[in-house]
Amino acid sequence: MHIHPVIRVNHKMTYKEFELEENLFNKLDFMKVKSKVVEEIHKFIGGNIKHNMMERNINMAVYGIVLSRILHYGLTSGLFNTIALSKNGMTLEEISDKYPKFDRERLGRFLNAATSSNLLVKKNQCYLVNKENKKYYIETSDSNITFFMNHMLYSTSSQYDYLEESLCNTRERSDNDIFEILYDDSSRLTSFLDAMWSIGYADTLEIIKSHLFNKVERVVDLGGGSGVFSILCLLNDKAKNATVFDLPQIEFYVNNKMECLNLANRLQFHAGNFFKDAYPKADLYSLGYICSDWDDETCVSLISKVFDHLSNGGQIMIMEKLFNESKVEPFETAMMDLCMMVETQGKHRSYNEYKEMLESVGFRDIRLIRTEGEKHAILGRR
Repeated sequence: MHIHPVIRVNHKMTYKEFELEENLFNKLDFMKVKSKVVEEIHKFIGGNIKHNMMERNINMAVYGIVLSRILHYGLTSGLFNTIALSKNGMTLEEISDKYPKFDRERLGRFLNAATSSNLLVKKNQCYLVNKENKKYYIETSDSNITFFMNHMLYSTSSQYDYLEESLCNTRERSDNDIFEILYDDSSRLTSFLDAMWSIGYADTLEIIKSHLFNKVERVVDLGGGSGVFSILCLLNDKAKNATVFDLPQIEFYVNNKMECLNLANRLQFHAGNFFKDAYPKADLYSLGYICSDWDDETCVSLISKVFDHLSNGGQIMIMEKLFNESKVEPFETAMMDLCMMVETQGKHRSYNEYKEMLESVGFRDIRLIRTEGEKHAILGRR
């Protein structure tokens, strides 16, 4: 059946095939007729699409634990790094020669499973990594996700033992508190901070380079953890000086970054509790992935404290994943919202929810910096 010369549909079309056709159509300049055409397509093959989507989503849920293990082992073993660094991909024989401890036939099965789930690509008997995924697999990349996968598998997953208590709202934050667990174990804490650095790096850099973010004299990053925001501000000439304000256990990590990047004269660490202690003076206070750890009342209290520390014209920046107004999308935000619920009793919010919080304590000139990734920034001025 031909509804439009660009989009071809038939009753046996799979969801993937439909997506390919629709994506092709999206690239062409038929905006006036697109909505009507797509509506007709959905009416015609809607049942088939819904069935395939349901089947795909259930499969992802059922086999998600397997996919996570494939990705994690591909990263931690170095296999995905090796393949990502290869110029034209690698055959099974070439990979097996580099990793002689693996049985070749079984290694092939592992790589085929990774290919089936689109973690790898197979072309002309060679295993490849898509250009878009290389930065996540290459070990020296600032966006490498190995540490984030470690955190998800070994810290976050254990918190889902308390899912029912979290749903019933009978679990206290102090019960098996994720931060107490992390901060009491230096190796876990290092892995967590590495994860926060890698997952936040690209989006933070995009925020910092935005024309909406003007250069300031001094930044204080409250709960700054890995120091990624402060460090990128300094390296990209968006701040003359920066301070990471966090608990004393974090200092070793920030000092290491400071030394490696030769920032000792411009980057400081200030030990403190952002609820109990006074803040160093700043032109801009940032809260990166902090508000999502707490309930609404606590967030307003923290934002109010920032307001009180600022002079007129000073700014606050909140960096978070943001829901759309339906609270269903984006997918990553919905998934991490549940993680916040079981890990910290916190939550993710929409831009308008943060805007209301900021305005309720007196902030004005609220602006949103959207990135191409998951982390966005909301700026407010006193």
